[in-house]
Amino acid sequence: MKTLVLLTGRKNSSLRGKNLLEIMGNPCMYYPISSAKAALGKDADYFCSSDCSDILDFSSLHGFTPIHRPPELASDSALHIDVLNHAMSTIDCPDYQSILVLLANAPVIHKNWIKKSIKLMASDPEITAVIPTIVDQDHHPFRSKYVNEYGFLKSFFPNQSIISSNRQELPPAHFPAHNFWLIRLHNGRLVSNGDAPWYFFGDKVLPMTLPVTISDIHTEFDLIKLESEWSLWN
Repeated sequence: MKTLVLLTGRKNSSLRGKNLLEIMGNPCMYYPISSAKAALGKDADYFCSSDCSDILDFSSLHGFTPIHRPPELASDSALHIDVLNHAMSTIDCPDYQSILVLLANAPVIHKNWIKKSIKLMASDPEITAVIPTIVDQDHHPFRSKYVNEYGFLKSFFPNQSIISSNRQELPPAHFPAHNFWLIRLHNGRLVSNGDAPWYFFGDKVLPMTLPVTISDIHTEFDLIKLESEWSLWN
């Protein structure tokens, strides 16, 4: 498949400058960049969407074509789908069969995961996306609650009369990781028939379960957890 690689990252976020924070000797965004290049080499075209000149400059040093993101797509309320569509509107996309989305604040990524996702998608034309997931039974949807208008905890699934309190008896809960997303394109464009909130994944999304419990960085505590976990799986 001819693949478009798009790295996304913005200047202001939950942890200022997190995309360029040093992790184990390199800026955070170095890891998705190097893994994608190692996995795909010359078999892909590389782009970076950002409102931050430092992010664009760093990615350019590694062969990523800069796409200047407008301010309205760099706010806390901006949606990723709008960022993707903006980037793709600036690129001649009809010949691309898939898009590999990289997040600049997601350093937990391995070239073999990317290679595997490409191989899986190429094996079945019905697959609309291959998404890394993390299985987390502690935070299973059946175990979660919301606060009602009276301030009391209630189940999101009130009609489920029998839900085991033993997490190991519940069906595996796959949470989409944000290490990367591989999405099939149709005529060079994203689809919109998938499940919310990531409906642009399409309706046949294949999970690829990862041996990790953290994927992207939002707080300083995430940095501590990341460096500890890195030594375990790497």
